[in-house]
Amino acid sequence: MQLETFQVFCDLAQTRSLTATARHFRLTRKAARRQLALLERELQTGLTERCRQQLRLTPAGRVCRRHGAQMVATLRRLEAALQQARALAASEFHLAVCFAIGFHQLPACLRRFQAAHPAARVKVSYGTPARVHEAVENLEADLGLTIHPQHRPGLVLDITRRGPPALVCHPQHPFATRPAVRLRELAGQTFIGLRDTPHPAHLEKIPNHLRHRFEPLVECHDVEMVMRMVEIGEGVALLPRVTLQDKIAQGILAAVPLTGGNYVQPQAVLHRQGRQLTPLMKSFIEFLKSPE
Repeated sequence: MQLETFQVFCDLAQTRSLTATARHFRLTRKAARRQLALLERELQTGLTERCRQQLRLTPAGRVCRRHGAQMVATLRRLEAALQQARALAASEFHLAVCFAIGFHQLPACLRRFQAAHPAARVKVSYGTPARVHEAVENLEADLGLTIHPQHRPGLVLDITRRGPPALVCHPQHPFATRPAVRLRELAGQTFIGLRDTPHPAHLEKIPNHLRHRFEPLVECHDVEMVMRMVEIGEGVALLPRVTLQDKIAQGILAAVPLTGGNYVQPQAVLHRQGRQLTPLMKSFIEFLKSPE
């Protein structure tokens, strides 16, 4: 039973004229009569009868008119609400982002993205990499953006950036003035890491009986706390260089390239497998991949 059929009947019940109703809906008189016949066949009862060149509603027709008008009004509201929901979905999305990217890269990135898409609305929530994965898995967020992406069933990973991390240390640390530090020189250092993230990939090149020398002895919930611990001289860390620019410029931290491990730290956008991405979401992903 279609909305158009009820609309035709409700108009016919008011005009009592097939010709007038057909003209109103830009139909032929025959097409208007067909709509009425379809409704009567569906309801298995006659709704009109002719009386002196004019249509008259049967008792069933009067009941149908009363309830049909309510149905038409309800369906019109539903149609308008669905149209509004489609428009809203096309112009906004929810992004879950890890602290490391959200506090440093994302603000400037969003400004450029929204300059290119003035009508876009991006709702942002922050958390650890593990929390970003959970938000996308639980449909709390449309997209996730994180370092340390993990391959999990039902999630799609789209790598947006891949690069070597920096060894972060206090400006007075012996490594601070070095042009680079080799992986093997890190044995015995106190590593500060992120909680709920996989171990750094450089550990794969370390023999099992030596890994304890490179594993984090201190774990923090977010990158800001990791940097604060390094700042007060509690150890060293491996972090994306982009998160350190301000503190390096201020002389609060030092960042040294790490060599000898072929260790890269990827960033990725996550979304649910099978989830249909809107054109705006696809544009955002491509925007993240493009050079700044």
